[in-house]
Amino acid sequence: MLYVLGYISNETQDTYYSLDTANAIFLFQKEQGILFHSNEVGSGVFGPKTRVAFNNALYEHYVEPAILSAAVSQKTVSSNNS
Repeated sequence: MLYVLGYISNETQDTYYSLDTANAIFLFQKEQGILFHSNEVGSGVFGPKTRVAFNNALYEHYVEPAILSAAVSQKTVSSNNS
């Protein structure tokens, strides 16, 4: 999911928690305002605050566009039936 959100490249994407994964998580934390420096406690760790922010980001990435698309489709159908 870090790849989907643009925090890790396809080349560095792996199936284990590597240094690349920790760096990607820190970049996410920094952009979300959770942490500001890589030497802070919790940097690169997928803790509770990061999980909430990550879930919100995934919602915005997947669900909100689907809701908007469905609303536009419904409006188009309604307009065509009028």
